Amino acid sequence: MDKEYYAEGLARMVRCKTVSVKGQSAGQPFSDMKAVMRELFPHVFSTLEYTEFSGSMCLRWKGKESLDPVMFMAHQDVVEADGDWNHSPFGGEIEDGRVWGRGTLDTKCSLYAAFQAVEECIVSGIVPSRDVYLTSSCDEEIGGNGAATISSHLKEKGIHFFLILDEGGCIKRNFIEGSNQLFAAVGCGEKGSASFRLVARSVGGHAMNASSENPILRLSRLVAYVGTGEAMGTFSDVLTEEKFRRVSRYVTSQYDAEERVIISYTMAKGSDAPSKVPSEASICLKTIFPEAFTSESLHEKLQSIATEYGVEVEMENSRNATKVSSYDTDAFAVLESAINEVYPEAVTVPFILGGGTDARNYSDVSDNIFRFLPMIVEPDQQMRVHGIDENVSIDRLAEMVSFYKILIGKI
Repeated sequence: MDKEYYAEGLARMVRCKTVSVKGQSAGQPFSDMKAVMRELFPHVFSTLEYTEFSGSMCLRWKGKESLDPVMFMAHQDVVEADGDWNHSPFGGEIEDGRVWGRGTLDTKCSLYAAFQAVEECIVSGIVPSRDVYLTSSCDEEIGGNGAATISSHLKEKGIHFFLILDEGGCIKRNFIEGSNQLFAAVGCGEKGSASFRLVARSVGGHAMNASSENPILRLSRLVAYVGTGEAMGTFSDVLTEEKFRRVSRYVTSQYDAEERVIISYTMAKGSDAPSKVPSEASICLKTIFPEAFTSESLHEKLQSIATEYGVEVEMENSRNATKVSSYDTDAFAVLESAINEVYPEAVTVPFILGGGTDARNYSDVSDNIFRFLPMIVEPDQQMRVHGIDENVSIDRLAEMVSFYKILIGKI
């Protein structure tokens, strides 16, 4: 197969407008894409055992031996494509050596590459040593239960995976500021996240009566102290230290080997009139936190600080950090070996992902869950995920197919 063939295959999948919407089941675009995939990967769908869960897919390629299987994941759904695009977001345009459109990076490229790799292996007469599963949810972007349903099904069958690979980190040069080295950033877990509302109350009154009890003033002092998370302290663990060990020789500037809570402020509310001191003022904040915290312990920490300013902290929603998969395992070594073969310049680095993925649903069926897009991604490309003119390089897509084929051969 040549790279132009791969590009057209991915473009056909991009043309299916698989936008997931809360409260709605997977509709016709998802059925259309499955039909396209059956045309693109006929041997996959005729050879693998296929199970569908309300639009989400689970396929099993039976291996030669009774070993713990592996799983390659990639979701079908995409976010809406707002804004003024230079390339039609669902046109699947191929131009300037790239495929353009919503989902090209997140994550139809890995969905295409994994299926294409298995397709080529089957055509070549290759049978894997262990079972290979291809799974794909249709509702990852809206936090749906597709992946959780598949995971529960596999758990009920008593299946435990040697390795699970989902989206997450990628190969890039800007992973560490101050270094031009190519790093393959493999996510070994996900940080927790929570949203809080800081609330300060008073009797209110006229603006001419200046007072240190003004709720906005108290909130401002608290925010100034907490900042973007500095007041919460720093934390280190074995994986963070290993990341530092692997990157330190390539960094000329000072690099911090510690993790911390990251805080961003999003919404603020006070008085509805310029001459009125509010009886209640609030600021909403979003936090991302390492495994050292739970959402509950972070809530307690924030409240202990806020009490000194006469402010209450209300937790609105949260999810805790996932269990961290070790970099010191056979599964990680196999993954790193495949990375080295396709991308010999890249230094593989374990890290904890800040965002959430479908992979968090599989902790009961594997100890080795890694979040990694096997592709070199440029800074401008990365900024276009969920943005305007999302795209993927045709050359990089071909490398992804090679990566999955090589990884299949190593397992």
